[in-house]
Amino acid sequence: MYSITIYTSPIYLPLSFASHTWIEINSPEYGHERLEVHSIINKKTGNYFYLNSKKPGEGMSLLAIPGIWRSKKYFKSTVLYQEEGVQTKEVVFAIHESINKYPYLNKYRATPGPNSNTFTQWIIDNFLDDKNIKLPFNAFGKKFK
Repeated sequence: MYSITIYTSPIYLPLSFASHTWIEINSPEYGHERLEVHSIINKKTGNYFYLNSKKPGEGMSLLAIPGIWRSKKYFKSTVLYQEEGVQTKEVVFAIHESINKYPYLNKYRATPGPNSNTFTQWIIDNFLDDKNIKLPFNAFGKKFK
């Protein structure tokens, strides 16, 4: 089955007034993929992009010291958008193939961006623009250009 899901979750305390967003895609060809950007450089890729760094749909850690420690308790995530079915196949493939084209793979700033919300908004703008998807007001970085 082909699917695209966009999630949001509060980030760790005491910054939980802000949202972290990410994309999950699913296909028979690639399986389930969680695509997101974090504030710590990924040692496997040498940039800020992470593939499957958390379980599907798992929210952000309740408490964290980024890069050092994270609690085992998580905020609940919320689905912002979901589409399933064969009609999503081309978009799923396009998103999967586009990751290395994201212009800020090697740059991260919590505010004003680029950050996780900049990445999610970039996916929406480039592949889901006709769906009228709006990230939450507290998804800081979504307007970074």
